[in-house]
Amino acid sequence: MSKPMSSVFSEIFVNNLFELDSNACKCEKDTKNVVPGEPPETTLKIYSLSDRPIHFSYSDKDGLNLTGPQGRVIIKNILGQVLALKEGDADGVIRLIEKAGFILPISFQNYEAIEFNALMKIIRRIKATVNLMNAIDGKNIYEQMRMFQAMTYLLYDDPIELDLEGMRYVTCPHALNELLRKPIPLRDFRGDRDSILENGNFEVSDSISSSGRAEVSHDLYNQMQMGSFGTIPGQGSSNYRNLFFAYISTMKKQSDWAPIVDFYMNYQNQAGIIDYVDLDSITYYDPKAQFSLNDNLKKALPKVARMVLSNEINHNISSIHMQYDGEGLAPKWKIETLLQALYFAIFYMKPGIKMYKRCANPNCKRDVFFLTDRTKTNKEYCSTQCRSAAGQRRRRLGEQAEKKPQS
Repeated sequence: MSKPMSSVFSEIFVNNLFELDSNACKCEKDTKNVVPGEPPETTLKIYSLSDRPIHFSYSDKDGLNLTGPQGRVIIKNILGQVLALKEGDADGVIRLIEKAGFILPISFQNYEAIEFNALMKIIRRIKATVNLMNAIDGKNIYEQMRMFQAMTYLLYDDPIELDLEGMRYVTCPHALNELLRKPIPLRDFRGDRDSILENGNFEVSDSISSSGRAEVSHDLYNQMQMGSFGTIPGQGSSNYRNLFFAYISTMKKQSDWAPIVDFYMNYQNQAGIIDYVDLDSITYYDPKAQFSLNDNLKKALPKVARMVLSNEINHNISSIHMQYDGEGLAPKWKIETLLQALYFAIFYMKPGIKMYKRCANPNCKRDVFFLTDRTKTNKEYCSTQCRSAAGQRRRRLGEQAEKKPQS
């Protein structure tokens, strides 16, 4: 009995992983002092080396690897290497670029100038996407916090553009970010008597509410209309005001962003209004505010997180397609950039099954971040060498503590 076409395609999809041909690069660092008292601006000058072709291949065990002509692994776990890059470490970024090439096509004839801060933002987005994939569908409070942190960073971080000789790259334009930066018109309820309640407040749709509806205060509406700061910390901020405009808009009915807008409006009304979002932290206008989810938000969080994750990954792998290899007589994925390969490696992570962990050895020089099965809760080290080194370190610290004289 023949297999159904969906099953055949699924086998092709899973069993045929992917490869990428690229080139190593030469990378120089230009540092310029522009504003007195401000950190210098760093620009990377990069060109591709035509005599240094490199090859990447993906394995289910180690992820994306830099490999030699016979398949020998030269650098294991390239995605883990990216995750291990330290914030602001231009020299570390340069070392990786010179070994593994740039994430996008670079000229062979001319230096291409890349703002280091813009590149770091793209690297942070890769890290946030992996963090989100690691935490997706988490049930405990810590995984929910990580899920919320990662998706909020992806949504609130302003888009980055890189203009290169061969292409123009723009980070994922999430709809929420567009709504926060370019507000839609404020809804006029005067022509919609059915949405005006007897107490003068307004009723709007709300996918988070168990009833599917929510009541909006007439006073809050007037404050948002006038741009008033009100009594709630952050209420007059442009982000909250623009979010409010989207939340009460009739455009939600025909949009795919309604669940995300509803989630963040409900969250900020409950926990506090968000001021600033970084990769590892969220600052609220109210210093007493902190992460908090009611039952409705807990239920909605995984759904919203999946939407954000799929948009982020799909944006970065949308140009990848499958083609038939006439030489090998087998289907293969056509991948053109290292950035696509990195996101495709995330795509293959199998949420709930695979995850990236940070090696518990503080002095790890191998895989600071390594790919492992989520079920292996006792696997804290990337290798037996790191496990042994960490054990020796603990013994030394213990011996030093015993020798320390008691006061």
